[in-house]
Amino acid sequence: MKITLTKEQFEILMRMVYLGNWVVNGDRTEGRYEDYDNVENILFSQADKFGLAELVEYDEATSSWLSSRRFEDDAMDLLDECIEDVFWEELVRRLAWRDVLLNYGDEAVDGMTEEAKIRLESPHIEKYREEIEKNGVMNLFVNRALVGKEAIH
Repeated sequence: MKITLTKEQFEILMRMVYLGNWVVNGDRTEGRYEDYDNVENILFSQADKFGLAELVEYDEATSSWLSSRRFEDDAMDLLDECIEDVFWEELVRRLAWRDVLLNYGDEAVDGMTEEAKIRLESPHIEKYREEIEKNGVMNLFVNRALVGKEAIH
């Protein structure tokens, strides 16, 4: 198979593969998904052919191509943006779901259709999105009376 890419497209592909591998393997040293490392290594080995040698380094000890510090910093900026968005969305959804469970109870919610659950959850999601957009976490507090009790999932 032959794929033709511009220098810019190859750099984007490098970033995509690096970020995908980071999501899958992170900083783990044991239990790595080596297939992901191998694909990244193959791709990074071609960087010089696209005039992107400054984005990678060859590691003699592991016989593999690694990302340069500059490349990692640029890629991690993208990941940080994603993590930030996921954090706020997950916080909003968990707070909304907590409110649904507090209002209706586990048993009632378990018997509902997905559409009914979404209908009940939606106003809470909107309420928390507006609050977070307006005030961030400034109005969020932990109810100390509930700390240590079983969490609602």
